[in-house]
Amino acid sequence: FLISFFKKLLKYKRYLKEKMRVNNPSKKLEENKMFKKIQDLLVEELDLERDTIKPETGFEELGLDSLDIFQLINDLEDELDIKIETDADLKTISDLVTYVEKKVAEK
Repeated sequence: FLISFFKKLLKYKRYLKEKMRVNNPSKKLEENKMFKKIQDLLVEELDLERDTIKPETGFEELGLDSLDIFQLINDLEDELDIKIETDADLKTISDLVTYVEKKVAEK
């Protein structure tokens, strides 16, 4: 029962995220400054192709291992003067963008 509940909850969360993105075209994540910054870091530091990096793309899909993610997080922390918790549940580029924007706003 709980597994079914959490699956439905995750599905609803994705639905709400997508609805918010669609209903606010001026704030599309692809045009977001933080997304562009993260995308630039992935292209420059990890030699990824820009067109493969989309907000919904997971780190595993990009072929990033834990060291690559650690490097990305360190680069973001240094550049933005923030602390990114390693236990944060970050699975996609979108998750990272949202998390980093929140940390920058708290600063």
